[in-house]
Amino acid sequence: MLKLTLTLILCIYSQLTLAQMTLRTELARPIAAAQALIGEQKMQDALVKLDEARAVSSLNEDEKVLIERLSAVADLGAKQNDRS
Repeated sequence: MLKLTLTLILCIYSQLTLAQMTLRTELARPIAAAQALIGEQKMQDALVKLDEARAVSSLNEDEKVLIERLSAVADLGAKQNDRS
């Protein structure tokens, strides 16, 4: 189960990092920070950065989807770390 969960997280994460999106600066900073923190396995810190991204005004649908996908990865990773 652990191996499957980690594989799922890595698959979703790799797909997100390959996405070609142009982000506004105020959104790009917390998103980039969250992605880096996910890569470092600092899931709780990534979730904080994603909350900052959610606070940016006038998010479009693509931006909302990106934030929610990253949040799902960070949340799964955080729950996995809690079980360890």
